[in-house]
Amino acid sequence: MGSILNKLFTNALKNAFPTGKSGIIKLSLENLLDRNLNLIVSDNGIGKMLNVTPKGTGFGTQLVDLHTKQIGGKLVQKIHKGTFISINFKRQISA
Repeated sequence: MGSILNKLFTNALKNAFPTGKSGIIKLSLENLLDRNLNLIVSDNGIGKMLNVTPKGTGFGTQLVDLHTKQIGGKLVQKIHKGTFISINFKRQISA
C-alpha cells in the first residue's frame, strides 16, 4: 500500500501543477464497513490527460495497477477539475 500512495502522491507533485502553479493535493484513508478501506489521492491541478502518451515510460501507472490488483483492490479514476483516484480494498487483519 505504501508504494501505491508514494507513486500517486509523487505523480500529483510532478504533473498536476506545471510551471510553478500552486494547488492542493489531498490524501485520505477512510475506514468503511465490512473491513474495507478507501484510499483517496486527489488534486485540483490540470488533470491527467487520458488519451495522451505519458512523458515517461508509464511504468508508474502500471505499478499502481499491479499493486492494486495484488491487494484485491478496485481503482476508480475521475478527471474533473484535477485528478481524483480512489482505491477500495479489504483491510488485512493480523492474528
